Amino acid sequence: MSKKPTYLFGGSTSVQGLMNSVLKKFTQEHDIRVAYNSSGSSGGETGIKDNTLVLGFTSRVLKPEFTKAPYAGLKFAIDGILLIANLPSDCKQSDSELDLVSSKVNILQQIYQGTTKTWGDLLGCQSSTKVIPINREQNSGTRDVFQAKLQIKEFSSQLRTANNTAAAIQEVKNVQGAIGYVSYGAKKLVSEANLSILKYKGIAASPATLQTDYGLKRYFELTFRLKDNKNLSLVKDFLLFLKNKEKGQQAIQADELVPAWEWYGTNLFSDLPTLD
Repeated sequence: MSKKPTYLFGGSTSVQGLMNSVLKKFTQEHDIRVAYNSSGSSGGETGIKDNTLVLGFTSRVLKPEFTKAPYAGLKFAIDGILLIANLPSDCKQSDSELDLVSSKVNILQQIYQGTTKTWGDLLGCQSSTKVIPINREQNSGTRDVFQAKLQIKEFSSQLRTANNTAAAIQEVKNVQGAIGYVSYGAKKLVSEANLSILKYKGIAASPATLQTDYGLKRYFELTFRLKDNKNLSLVKDFLLFLKNKEKGQQAIQADELVPAWEWYGTNLFSDLPTLD
């Protein structure tokens, strides 16, 4: 009996948790093997360009070349970035006070650019404890979105760096006074780590605000080859599964994310235009 081939999906570590649950059901239904290679958003795009991945996933906007022939691109879920913190003992704030208001966004920007600030500066509490910023790795789509949203010119080279979502949460947990940023889809892991979540400009992230006015929202996106792709039938089967209310959409909503279905112009599959 021949061994089943393993098909490779890959890319963003922020998307990995969602894909783990989606692929578990998808592979059972189709009796195939799929592995997810967590290599960052840039790795997802590179894998499609090199033809080593069947589907590449990003947690930021796809580079333009991956949104048109010989590739196709799709936005399939709305996520957001959570600001998480391990508050020092002299800055224990109530939930209503955990708000990075507009006037404090510049302070966070300065912190990630290398300026030393205290928690008193950032939240207005009576704390002289330094804010310790935790950054993400170069290939991270979450890092790209965070940098763009906060208009950070250049990250300080002295920042601590975490290589994936779980590592970022653990690093913040390990360092009192640390602040970091992770996918909204990791909210459960943040809560389990007993970390605080800051509002952004008065808005707390939720499925409702991800669709409206949360300032750090972003899409999960995917790309695949149109040309020289012997796995297009697999791609279509997966997209049908992802688009189904009782299957892929249910998994997306279980992570408190918001299903989306927005093609970047090129849609090879005429029967997959919009959500069910």
